[in-house]
Amino acid sequence: IEGMEPMRETLDSVSYRIVFGLLLASVIISSSVVIHASIPPLWHGIPVFGILGFVASGIVGIGYLAVLTIKALIRLYHR
Repeated sequence: IEGMEPMRETLDSVSYRIVFGLLLASVIISSSVVIHASIPPLWHGIPVFGILGFVASGIVGIGYLAVLTIKALIRLYHR
């Protein structure tokens, strides 16, 4: 169908962001469960894998926001 390309691109973008958010939320929740369960190995009484999960999700989340911001700025200035 002609003229539907902008809507398809918008749906692709929105669905990608939703899936990414759900995956990031699942890593955060599973890290919380690991920390609450005190699963070894421990570092100062805190599970290492829980800490790594939180750090990784923070880095990935901030990186994703940076990429989205840069893409939006590039689109804005190339109109």
